[in-house]
Amino acid sequence: MKYWLGFVLAGFMASAWAAQVEVVDAWVREAPPNAPMMAGYLTLRNPGREAVVLMDARSPQFKKVEIHRSSIENGMARMEKQQKVELPAGGEIRFHPGGYHLMLMYPVKRLRGGDRVRLELILDGGERLEVVAPVRRDHGGMGHPH
Repeated sequence: MKYWLGFVLAGFMASAWAAQVEVVDAWVREAPPNAPMMAGYLTLRNPGREAVVLMDARSPQFKKVEIHRSSIENGMARMEKQQKVELPAGGEIRFHPGGYHLMLMYPVKRLRGGDRVRLELILDGGERLEVVAPVRRDHGGMGHPH
């Protein structure tokens, strides 16, 4: 599922690079009942000529959203909050289990497979990308919830 995103700025020409950012395959992993956190995944593509920076993310369905990155260092799993993620010109960044992901904290109500999560991705320059991601069960992945 693709979401083409464009912006219109009142009285000004829209930023050419932001209009080209594409969000592909957005989804949220279903969590057990009463789980305080869920993880969101997607791919950001930037066919433009300038880098774009993802600065923040929000959702009205969660009290808090953070950008995180999971990794394995010296055999130990780590997860770090990211202040920003740069999307290179002509490139893409994949948010996936075991890598970058959106940490969705403290859901307002329980979400199950088939529900939809509204996300707002905030880019440098203040542009906002509106994304709807289905909640689904994930039977693959890295064997952990992030």
